[in-house]
Amino acid sequence: MQLDLSKLSYSHNDIKREIKIPEYLDEDLAFLMGLHLGDGNIFSKSHDINYTGNLYEEYNWYITWILPLLKKKFNIMFKIHHDTRPKRESIRIRTRSKVIFTFYTQVLMLPPGKKDSCGIPYMIMRAPKNIQKAFLRGYIDTDFCLTFTRRKKGGLNKYPKIILNTNNQQLCKDTVLLLQEMGYIPYFRYNFYRPRYDQPLFSNEININGKEQLEKWMREIGFSSPKHFTKYYI
Repeated sequence: MQLDLSKLSYSHNDIKREIKIPEYLDEDLAFLMGLHLGDGNIFSKSHDINYTGNLYEEYNWYITWILPLLKKKFNIMFKIHHDTRPKRESIRIRTRSKVIFTFYTQVLMLPPGKKDSCGIPYMIMRAPKNIQKAFLRGYIDTDFCLTFTRRKKGGLNKYPKIILNTNNQQLCKDTVLLLQEMGYIPYFRYNFYRPRYDQPLFSNEININGKEQLEKWMREIGFSSPKHFTKYYI
């Protein structure tokens, strides 16, 4: 799918750095869009774009997978920052670029600032299935968790669930729609009370439950993040 790049705006530094902008929506770019809705942030005033993951669970994934993919799409290396403070252990990769900022916000229609009310971009909702699957892989790699639970008292923790909890109802609804169109049977509920740390919180939830659904996911979409596929293989 060819992209309309007429709204792009380059700074002198963008030109000096020889930043390249993708002309087509392919699976790699769709994956990055899903990754952004999970781990990404865009700051309007500074034109900062960054992604943040767990320092211990996702460090190698960020270094060996995400950084090279960003280099492939934009011809630049994002800077790496580590935060080793207790309870904040994270790896952050970031860059500052006017043209990537305008590409993300004006072409891909990714939201700057908080992602509390955005949906899945329209170009993904109407894209071919291979593009949608790549997007879902990026999003689920970051915002979902894979867990195994007991189905009866005293049983083994072997019943698989892929779970999302988010305060973004529209994003949750769009994700459910994509999953259903692909033949999954997600359990979902919207705007329910979910106390956390003794604070009132309203959440939205998706569950993809059972071995058959998990195996379908692994055949058709899969994971790239080690925090998920390690649990799956074990």
